[in-house]
Amino acid sequence: MPAELISSAGAVLFDFDGVVADSEPYFFESYRRAFSARGHEIDQVEYWEYWTCKGEGVAGEIRRHDLPFTGKDEKAIFEERRATYSEFCRNGEIPLIPGVMESILALVEAGMACAIASNSFEDDITEILRCAGIDDPPFAVVGRKKGLRVKPEPDIFIYSAGALGVEPAACLVVEDALKGFKAADAAGMNCIIIRTPYNKGMAFPPAAHVVESHEAFNRSVSAALGDRS
Repeated sequence: MPAELISSAGAVLFDFDGVVADSEPYFFESYRRAFSARGHEIDQVEYWEYWTCKGEGVAGEIRRHDLPFTGKDEKAIFEERRATYSEFCRNGEIPLIPGVMESILALVEAGMACAIASNSFEDDITEILRCAGIDDPPFAVVGRKKGLRVKPEPDIFIYSAGALGVEPAACLVVEDALKGFKAADAAGMNCIIIRTPYNKGMAFPPAAHVVESHEAFNRSVSAALGDRS
């Protein structure tokens, strides 16, 4: 099924964090530092579920733990996280996940329209790619933009489809998070979920096409390219 979805898609939209780049531990560390400076420690297992997969973010952490923080504190935590994470990006500390970028480039080479479609800031994405030797990516890069609501809202996927000139219903999304599946579903797009160490054991709706690893996804791409040739 994943290979068939890929081969029949008009475009493939890739989430970035956890799908293309192994960046989730660096997001965790960036937020951990910001909260620790205020006397609160984030639990890593809880972080994978409520932040990475469900997308509850800073507000969710404050609500779940009944922290005495204001909206000003929430904004400051986000900005501190962004500064720390951007430094990780610039320093080349965040690796790409083996094989996925090669799969994207193979799809592009075969004529498939592809895009990165992520809640992350575009300059952070491009820095990670630059450090990996990809200075001029042959695919669109769409990150957080003013006027676009973040996932689980569908805005980023719909915007990316428009940038590629492909109808949303013809797009396939590759994700690792429940918030991403919800965004794809709201956009009317099929979605493949890749199992990772960070979403292991988490439940996804039946409409999500789950593959058990990045390696399994890469094999699906190879099979899809064989079907298209």
